[in-house]
Amino acid sequence: MQSVNSIQLHDEAILVDLHAHPSMKMALFRRNLARRYRVAPPGFWPFSMRTNFEKLATGGVDVLLSAIMAPEKPLLEDIPLLKLMRFTSRQAWRDLVEPTYFVASQTILHEMEQQVEDYNLHKPQARRPVRVARSIDELDALVAQGPRGPIAIVHTLEGAHALEGAVCQRQASNGRSVSDNTARDEILSNLDSFFAQGVASITLAHFYPNRVVYPCFPFPETVLSLARWRRVVSNFDLSQGLTSIGEEVVERMLDLGMLIDLTHCTPVARARVYEIVESQNKRGAVIASHVGVRALKPSPYCLEDWELRWMADHGGVVGVIFMNYWLGAHDRLGLDLIVETIDHIVDMAGIDSVAIGTDFDGFTDPPDDVVDA
Repeated sequence: MQSVNSIQLHDEAILVDLHAHPSMKMALFRRNLARRYRVAPPGFWPFSMRTNFEKLATGGVDVLLSAIMAPEKPLLEDIPLLKLMRFTSRQAWRDLVEPTYFVASQTILHEMEQQVEDYNLHKPQARRPVRVARSIDELDALVAQGPRGPIAIVHTLEGAHALEGAVCQRQASNGRSVSDNTARDEILSNLDSFFAQGVASITLAHFYPNRVVYPCFPFPETVLSLARWRRVVSNFDLSQGLTSIGEEVVERMLDLGMLIDLTHCTPVARARVYEIVESQNKRGAVIASHVGVRALKPSPYCLEDWELRWMADHGGVVGVIFMNYWLGAHDRLGLDLIVETIDHIVDMAGIDSVAIGTDFDGFTDPPDDVVDA
């Protein structure tokens, strides 16, 4: 049973989720975020919906960093079952797979904003309205209205492949016959465009190498049975880090004031970002929005203790993912793993450096003892 103090603390605190995916199920499965959805069943269920607007209000979420993720095209080769989308989800295929990553990401962003607008228009008596915050001033104004005020949605991108447009796509299809300078100009221009639309943070890496950075191995072992795993394994190189374009992207993000999210990046890439941030004497510029810690889960995806201390020294924040696989044990019950991870970050970096980044609705498998999400 929850204590009165914990309930009161939950009600009075500003609750921020650094990373979740309401727009993913919206875009792939045409989910209406204004609808009510049942509690998700135990175990991995790809069609669950944990971050629709009513559930965010019921859970007391005040700020949600809403991740826009355009599906990476190599997934279709590595997990061939996904090609069925061409027939089962034709609109999603047209909107998300056929266009460039930049166009697909723009489509998701605009549809997310349209759903927010429709929700406020058609459900004026909802428990809490929802607003998109496109600047720090807008976010501060929303949060200042307190727990009965609007839920603030903040746009983020998961994977810098979202910055790749027509030039990068032609370069990839032609064996990189287009100059790298042309691709660089496109990527930096698209970065500026997203910033102007209110995108506050970019998770540089995701499942596959992009023009900016190399990722850690992406798939939990539960997914490997569906994948051509030998092909997947051969494509990853933990010795690689930021590309030359990636270094420019990081520097431009620092200039703009965007948050650099190091989740999914190789340890080499993370170390280089730390060096760039230190060289510019920046604080509060880096997060790891949905990770575990290496002390409890020996994976390169998770942060080492020295990285946790670096975050504390430079105003960074580490969000704890709600997925057992990245926290420690492989069993289904895992709230204790979340607590242990939070405690470890507090021990290494202090209370100001720890947050939550649930990764809800990102095709993750949250602990089964998260019974009411």
